[in-house]
Amino acid sequence: MKNLKVTVTELFALLVNFTRSCTANVTYLVPDRRSKTVKGEFMVWRKVNYPTAKLNHNYTNKVKTLSGSTDFVAEAPRGKERISSTIMRSLKSGLYLLDMKRLANVKAIVIALYHNGVELTAKDAEALDLWKPSYYAPSKPSTKGRGLVSEADDFTMLTVTLDNIISIKFDGTNYDVVKVPEELKSLEAEFNKTIEADKEA
Repeated sequence: MKNLKVTVTELFALLVNFTRSCTANVTYLVPDRRSKTVKGEFMVWRKVNYPTAKLNHNYTNKVKTLSGSTDFVAEAPRGKERISSTIMRSLKSGLYLLDMKRLANVKAIVIALYHNGVELTAKDAEALDLWKPSYYAPSKPSTKGRGLVSEADDFTMLTVTLDNIISIKFDGTNYDVVKVPEELKSLEAEFNKTIEADKEA
């Protein structure tokens, strides 16, 4: 296994024309949408690892294969445009996103939680009243394909801002992204702008 350091621009160049279906191990930062927001900013962030994220798994084909439906047509993604089979772009912010899929039975490994750049536990967040009411009573989303895919075969679509990726391992090489900001505070502000822009789209 090779280990390389790359910038976000270099990572984009590696991924944008990568068309082979494969499994990737991805570690990245993401706002925890179960947390409350203040002025549009999520109060809790997570460092997450997905050891078996799927690249180049076509959504429509995947739904047809898993559900047996032959006439399913996917709706256009809201607020995003497709650049390639691996890369999408936010229409409002212009930020590039890595398009991944994961099976429902593969859980995210939560490495750490942060609030204002300081690591904390879920219990700490409870004590600080950072969670939305839905955190305590989560709803059950419908399965993919607008309910066509069974719960046993369900999967999740993930679009992660390239700037938020800390490392990604695919095609025999581990890439450490060197331009991820060290201060989570500045990263939170940037990514929350993306979230708000996508909501408006």
